[in-house]
Amino acid sequence: MTQTLLHVGYAKTATTYLQRHVFPKSKGINYLGKPFDLSKGRLETFLEKHLGLRCEKVHVFDPFFEHEDIMRVRPPEEIDLGGLAGHLRGILSERDLNVWSHEGYLRSGRKSAPLDRPHAIANLVNVFKAAGSTDIRALVVLRDTKKMLASYAVQFHRDFDYLRIGDLSLEDVAVFRDSDRTDRYAALIWRVWYEYLDYRLMIENLIAGLGRENVYVLRYEEMIADWSLLEDLLRSIHPGIRGHFPALHENTTQDKPYDVSGPIRDYLDSVRDFDVARIFPDNEGSIKEMLYTRTPR
Repeated sequence: MTQTLLHVGYAKTATTYLQRHVFPKSKGINYLGKPFDLSKGRLETFLEKHLGLRCEKVHVFDPFFEHEDIMRVRPPEEIDLGGLAGHLRGILSERDLNVWSHEGYLRSGRKSAPLDRPHAIANLVNVFKAAGSTDIRALVVLRDTKKMLASYAVQFHRDFDYLRIGDLSLEDVAVFRDSDRTDRYAALIWRVWYEYLDYRLMIENLIAGLGRENVYVLRYEEMIADWSLLEDLLRSIHPGIRGHFPALHENTTQDKPYDVSGPIRDYLDSVRDFDVARIFPDNEGSIKEMLYTRTPR
């Protein structure tokens, strides 16, 4: 029986740590990777930054990148994914747990790239089924909403400036959420930044695509405090897994400091004082209802 776990994020929940150090090096996991390279060295980074030369490494899962855009927006019946399914069929393991990880696949993107999340989930599930995976599950890691808003603002501050996020206060976002949503600019900000952090909607979409029993939810704060929780989750799916969770000098599970513009500093101040339940009233409830525990499912 071929088993697959789709790790669909979120960004800012130790995803880089999992993708670089846990999934590729844990016993019992066949890590399929992301559709682009995560491990450029200093030379590659220098050449790209100063000379404009892209030094892309070819990854075994790169063919996914060629299909990603249409998979995120087109209904399954309109897409021929036979080639991608054939490629997957050649790299899936029947012995180990196949883990695919891409925290950006189910978000619209910083430049408002199109996304129909139910279609994106259905296409992802369908292509793994076509490749012969008979047991497909999903893992999503959720973080305190206020900390996610702040972390996103800092991480993507250049795009926040591009979208003039400081011109749309959290109060305005809350009003937009409860309105008829006819404000086109507010709708853009909502689609690009805020809708993605509606945890209940994300979980409902995943359940609709895979079934409730196949969707796993971890709380980020609990996971990084005790990595054995993640190991237990993985072993509940595939008993042969032995996790690899190295301690690193550079703690990749924590936010790093950035210099940000004045509007973003103001935004961060507003996050600290704002009741985010006005924008995401069901976030905490959705976590509690679905949260993975060590009690067998």
